[in-house]
Amino acid sequence: MRSLSLPTAERSIWLNWVLSIVVSLVFFAYCLSGEGRDERGRAIIGTACMYGASALIILMNIPGYFCNTAMTNPAIFSNCLHLVYNLYFIAVLTAIATLHRPR
Repeated sequence: MRSLSLPTAERSIWLNWVLSIVVSLVFFAYCLSGEGRDERGRAIIGTACMYGASALIILMNIPGYFCNTAMTNPAIFSNCLHLVYNLYFIAVLTAIATLHRPR
């Protein structure tokens, strides 16, 4: 069980939780900014979310593959869900940064 020490560590749980808040705030800050609310910004957000949905399909299969391990401990399961959430928003924010070209 030595290999399961990182997903069950309290620091990693808090780190995933804080990272979830940060990536959510960055995404919503862009969505609610003047740039994200104009026509081009909405197109960028829509395209980025489409790429994010593609990434989410792949990412949701990863915890499913390790379901027996993830279900052994609630901390591991929580970290798996936070990891999928964080990677989804990181994929969306990366797509936004790639698609966004300053005027």
